[in-house]
Amino acid sequence: MTLQNPYLEADEVQKSLERCLTSAKFLDLFAVNLIHENPDVSTYLGHLSPHKAKSILHHGLVWGLRLAHDSPSAKHVFLRVRDGVHKQLGIPNHLFDAWLVAAIAAARVSDPLFTPDLELLWQKVLGRVVAFMKGEEMDQWEEEPNRLAGSMAH
Repeated sequence: MTLQNPYLEADEVQKSLERCLTSAKFLDLFAVNLIHENPDVSTYLGHLSPHKAKSILHHGLVWGLRLAHDSPSAKHVFLRVRDGVHKQLGIPNHLFDAWLVAAIAAARVSDPLFTPDLELLWQKVLGRVVAFMKGEEMDQWEEEPNRLAGSMAH
């Protein structure tokens, strides 16, 4: 399924996310996986209601895919969040990697059409979003679909 077109790749991940969101448990799994992946996440999300925490995770994925489609409004939102809220809270960069690992683990269980090729697309497309949140500019993104493969526990 290697498409080599960032927009088509983002479309495939979008379709997968839509299938995931038909499962009422996807966001619950995502939240549990995120805390399991890195318990430090509780420092930043633990004070929120479960509904609010899941809403933040959901919006991160949706806006992340908009960013992957080069949406100017998404870039603006992510810059505001990255350079404002996340810096004020002192969220360390490694937690963004945990976010990606947790999202993929939840998708693996929730998307009935999930395949190893689709997992690589999740890593590639949302890995670029993670890189952006870490401060890398979009035009500097490299194609590293296996960058987090060592972190991906099946």
